[in-house]
Amino acid sequence: MTKQYVLGADNGKTGCLVFLDTDTGRIEEIQWYPNDSAKRLYELIEKYKPVYTVLEKPFMGPGFKNVASTNFEILGRYAQVLDMLDLKYDAIRAVTWRAKLKIKAKGRQQQKEASIQTAAQLFSEEDYMKLHSEWKSINKELHKKEVHCTPNDNMCESALIAYYALQIWREQQ
Repeated sequence: MTKQYVLGADNGKTGCLVFLDTDTGRIEEIQWYPNDSAKRLYELIEKYKPVYTVLEKPFMGPGFKNVASTNFEILGRYAQVLDMLDLKYDAIRAVTWRAKLKIKAKGRQQQKEASIQTAAQLFSEEDYMKLHSEWKSINKELHKKEVHCTPNDNMCESALIAYYALQIWREQQ
């Protein structure tokens, strides 16, 4: 039997596409949104042909005008590619997937931290480590470079959107 996938995508230039295997719920692929090429977005989605996709709708609010307009443009690209490939998808608000996954936090920073904690609980240790980013700093006392690995909130939120998509897809089966 051919593997099937769901896709969760957080909009924005720092958003990710996360593909989950529908049988195991494991993370198959994580990719940053390809800002440089609509063709790369098409090729990536075509490669996995997700049976169901959830896209996060952009938030419109004070202070988010430019961010939201970019996110609407990106949402349009996703919708266009998914329509071209004749794939099923829904665009939902962040409050919808957060409520389903019982993430209760007020304020952007607290929501990001709660998303990281929820991802740590829902995914295997191996998959959770895939949601980490490396970054470098210089230790001035020791005069050397250090490499750090910490959970990436954008990856975690995209993975949680994919997890939400998997739950909805399974409920519909």
